[in-house]
Amino acid sequence: MPTLQDKIIMVTGASQGLGEQVAKAYADAGATVILVARHQKKLEKVYDAIAASGGPEPFAICFDLMSAEENEFAQFAAAVDEATGGRLDGIVHCASYFYSLSPLDFQTVAEWVNQYRINTVAPMGLTRAFAPMLKASPDASVIFVSESHSETPQAYWGG
Repeated sequence: MPTLQDKIIMVTGASQGLGEQVAKAYADAGATVILVARHQKKLEKVYDAIAASGGPEPFAICFDLMSAEENEFAQFAAAVDEATGGRLDGIVHCASYFYSLSPLDFQTVAEWVNQYRINTVAPMGLTRAFAPMLKASPDASVIFVSESHSETPQAYWGG
């Protein structure tokens, strides 16, 4: 991995799974990581692990992408802007939401709305809110992490 020294990178879904691993790897590569997740205790665990590794001290911010409205994305961006001195060099969208595999007959519209909100709408809202900071970076990147299940379709993966 090329060095991420002196970069400030936001990672959503950073409290567990792939998001946690991405955040740790980016911190190991020298980035100051902004950890974003909705579970405080899990977020603190990742924060502590990164801080103990000796890399740059991360930021840890609880933010619920499921319920965030437009004004909350803007407020979140303003708070990060103030905390980082207006710097953001990238976002890695790892947050995802998934209900258990089941036939369509057993799935509800509410479940699909929640999945769509976290997996599609939230990354758009977050990226748009942080666009001014990203545009100010000399080489910003936005990465959308997704599933690989579409490569080998199987039953019940429609959502």
